Amino acid sequence: MESGGTVAEVGSLFIRLKAQASEFERAMEGVGNKVSGIGGTMKDVGGDLTKNVTAPIIGIGGASVAAAIDFESAFAGVRKTVDGSEGDFERLESGIREMAQELPAS
Repeated sequence: MESGGTVAEVGSLFIRLKAQASEFERAMEGVGNKVSGIGGTMKDVGGDLTKNVTAPIIGIGGASVAAAIDFESAFAGVRKTVDGSEGDFERLESGIREMAQELPAS
């Protein structure tokens, strides 16, 4: 050996490097397990948000659209049976919408 090292020193160095590599592998395995656990937790949080927040918001939106369609349909029936000007219908519709905001609903 030209660098002055012996076979025993080279062997010792190899053993230490091998031990450090094994220790590094175990540490990285632990990190991987922790990251995997965090990923699972985030997936659960996302599922809970979808179920408890997003779905109800979509339901409320759907109910609002259904109510608007029902109102327009009913108001079209009023237009067919009441003889009035366009201004009369606008005032009537506005009055109904204002009442809906003021009156309690169950």
